[in-house]
Parts: sequence; C-alpha cells; structure tokens
Amino acid sequence: MLAGVDPGREKFGWVLAEEDGTLLLAGIAPISALPVFLDALRTRRWESLEPWHTEGCAENVPNEAVRVLFLGNGTGSEKMEKLLSEGAFSLRVVEERYSTLDARRLYWELHPPRGMRRLLPLSLQVPPRPLDDLAAWSTLLAALGPEKIKKPSWISGEGRVE
Repeated sequence: MLAGVDPGREKFGWVLAEEDGTLLLAGIAPISALPVFLDALRTRRWESLEPWHTEGCAENVPNEAVRVLFLGNGTGSEKMEKLLSEGAFSLRVVEERYSTLDARRLYWELHPPRGMRRLLPLSLQVPPRPLDDLAAWSTLLAALGPEKIKKPSWISGEGRVE
C-alpha cells in the first residue's frame, strides 16, 4: 500500500492508495492531528482517520503496512519530512508542481457536476471544499509515473503554460 501527503502550514492532505494508485481513503487534517495520522500508519487502525476523511471508506483499506509514503515538496515540507522520517516506511519527497490544478480535475472526475451545473465549463466552477487530499493523491500518482496523471490540455509536455 502507498500513502501520499500534501503538506501545509495549518493542515495537510493525505491519501492511502493501492500499489497501482487507486484511491482507498483520503482526508484533510490539521497539523495537530499528525501524531494520529502517524499512529494510524503504524498500527493500521484506519478508522482513527475517519474524523478527517473526505473520500473513500476506512472499511475498504486492507490491513497492510504502508510501503512508501510520497511527500510533496511544497509549503511546510521540510518540517513534515523530519516528522515523517521516523516512520517504518520508505519516505520519498516528490515534486508537486500543478498538483492543485490536477486536484481540481480529480475532484470533478470523482464528483461530476449534476443538473444545470453540467452545462457550465469545469474551468468556471470551483469545488465546494478544500482539495489538499486530492493534491496528495495527484502527487502520489505523478510519482508513480507520467502515464498515471493527465495534465490539463492547456499545459504543454514540459509543464509550461501555453
């Protein structure tokens, strides 16, 4: 099993995923909940993450150890890296460029607009919640390989805006 973390100053997004990147459980927690998150990774008590979960279900997460944790290199990553390096898993710090944009795409794939909102272009719509958890998933998917992540059509192959 894999995990991803999108660090921040006041909160962090987290995701648990299968080896192929399939989302199992994701959430957004305050930095003060980091010890609970680390304990859940160590003890595999995924239900302890329920207060902060936003996607998936703890019951669907297998009782497996996290093999690799992918940490985005954005705001707050140095402090988070020190805290996470004590875990019993491999820690990889990865580039999180465009993760917020990709998190928006992932949100609309998971929750397509309904009713009249289907008629509005997604680029004009704002998701109704923070997307730190999906940014963590985006970072994890990008670390697994470029074929796992779809860039928005207006971004060229080298990450430059056209």
